[in-house]
Amino acid sequence: MNIRARLSLIVAGLVTVAGLAMAAPAGPDFQGAAYPLDTCPVSGEKLGKDAVTCVLSGMKDKKLDGTQVKFCCAKCEASFKAEPEKYVGKMNDAIAKAASAYPLSKCLVMKDEGIDADAKVVVYQNRVYKLCCKKCVGRFEKDPAKYAKEYDAMVASQGKPADGTKK
Repeated sequence: MNIRARLSLIVAGLVTVAGLAMAAPAGPDFQGAAYPLDTCPVSGEKLGKDAVTCVLSGMKDKKLDGTQVKFCCAKCEASFKAEPEKYVGKMNDAIAKAASAYPLSKCLVMKDEGIDADAKVVVYQNRVYKLCCKKCVGRFEKDPAKYAKEYDAMVASQGKPADGTKK
């Protein structure tokens, strides 16, 4: 094989590798649940086929990093990232209202305490968590990843899916 043919094969290989790298999804994988709403958290509009899916990273509130959010357009994505505190509360309230049945009957923090209709609701990475009291909310918010992992283990030990749906 002559040098020109070898160079052509090398260039073709590099182009293929570059193409595969560009086709791979950019950014971190989301760590919680997929965005469960069918509306944009900024505009409130229904999400269409052109919705922009984003996994948040580099946020001022580090608890938002790894959260998947969908927007109706890139402008709404930019608005959300610029002022997340303006939109997160409303988005989390909508996620809590749309959530299916909660699969646990005990508090994640104080594991012997039951949760009832007065349970405190926290949304972390698109998933709803119910806690027995305000003190437990504070503890949860100090290390939400730890409690999210414990939640997954508790739900799995009961043979239930984490999102509360039936198997």
